[in-house]
Amino acid sequence: MVGRPMGKIPAGYENVIVYRDKYVHFYLYHNKPLYVESTTNGFLIRRTFINDGSSMTLMSLSTLKAINIDVKCLRCPMIISSFDNKDILMLGQVTMNFKIGSIQDQTYFYLIDDDVVYHPLIGRKFLPTHNIIPSFYHQCIKGYLKGKELFIPAIKASFE
Repeated sequence: MVGRPMGKIPAGYENVIVYRDKYVHFYLYHNKPLYVESTTNGFLIRRTFINDGSSMTLMSLSTLKAINIDVKCLRCPMIISSFDNKDILMLGQVTMNFKIGSIQDQTYFYLIDDDVVYHPLIGRKFLPTHNIIPSFYHQCIKGYLKGKELFIPAIKASFE
């Protein structure tokens, strides 16, 4: 079966997510981070980092200011521990209108005041809630929304 072209998927498996070779855009860069475009409160955000290992949805203070959100609306500051056991002060959380592909939802973002390479970071809580699965090898996100297959490609040059 391996190496043979895949035929039509049987009807009982219509919600199965299949990645085919036509989605492989970066053969040499399968360990590349997954960045996609998103929209937050009407502002286009180019470097949305998809990280299914993170338990939180994060945004930096500089990104928050760039999309004209008042810092006074933050609530619930707290301290979390990073992977290297450093304490990081969360300035608080804010709810924003967030859109990625055709998925649109009110999303909580925890704010940090740190230099980061991403604008928002989308963690594992957001992904299964919206029935989407990232593929770092294929550099895309796939899922189903209202019975239709959803495909969100990665941006090609995330740091330009």
